[in-house]
Amino acid sequence: ITATADSSVSHYKMRLPDFPWVTVLSNEGGADSNVQVTALAGLLNREGPRLYTAGVEWENIKGFLEKTRNINFTTMGKTEVYAQARLFAPELISKKVVYSWEEAPIAMPSILTYASIHGAIPVAKEFDDKPELTLVADLSGMFADNDSDGPSHFLQLRNRGIFPDSEMAKNDVMLLQEPPLLMAGYNVDLIFANKMWAFWMDGICPYDTGGGLKPYDPKATTLFARITEGETAPAIDDDAKPFITLMGYYGNRGHNEVPGICSRTHRQLTLASSLCTGLSFLQSSFREGEKTGPPLGDDKKEKKKKEEIRRKT
Repeated sequence: ITATADSSVSHYKMRLPDFPWVTVLSNEGGADSNVQVTALAGLLNREGPRLYTAGVEWENIKGFLEKTRNINFTTMGKTEVYAQARLFAPELISKKVVYSWEEAPIAMPSILTYASIHGAIPVAKEFDDKPELTLVADLSGMFADNDSDGPSHFLQLRNRGIFPDSEMAKNDVMLLQEPPLLMAGYNVDLIFANKMWAFWMDGICPYDTGGGLKPYDPKATTLFARITEGETAPAIDDDAKPFITLMGYYGNRGHNEVPGICSRTHRQLTLASSLCTGLSFLQSSFREGEKTGPPLGDDKKEKKKKEEIRRKT
């Protein structure tokens, strides 16, 4: 792939590393660097499996993908990934939303929702090292009241006309058990790849979800229902109705029917760990199927052999 960089990055043509890329989340860069690079991954992975942001499980995931999907990764540091992404997609990686690191983590779901809808990299004001990006909005100071619940934070933005109802109905909703994990980069890429509306469960749900940061507030539950299940949400039998995506472990409180905890309409749910990394890459990879390697599964002979074993058993 040959790309011409814009003047803010470089003045010459260069050969970019082959996709896909991988970078390991670490303490490299500012405190918000993991948030930045995982948001960047989500934006890139909208177009296909481009960047995998890896955590401690990387060696296991790497072996799995290389074996089952014939994927060979180009490993780069976070700083290099950003520079290469700017060269590859200067129009895609061109904007930023500034926020206050001190006001996170409680407001982080709303901050990331805002940035993902606008296709902008979230940058903490205290560590802003991206002067070359165009400022979409400065949200610092907006969430100074950290006692507010997630839906209230969301409405502060919605009331400004930033999130029109017509757009809200198109997007999935993610309920997070522990927002602080977003600050480490977990699940951020999935929010950005799918333009998800991210909410914090505590305060919304009538049961303790284990996050322990905020008690249940019936007003927050009503507000959340109005946002996600009111007139702006699609009809219950509409196939286009967005899912609620729960992130976290919820079995430790004895609630077997997880859908009933936060969603009165008992919508479909996707359950995943609060510590997931690289989900947008996996989502895009398996969506593209044969474009990124052979499909998963056994060949016909292997399937027949296993079926015979099952019959005998």
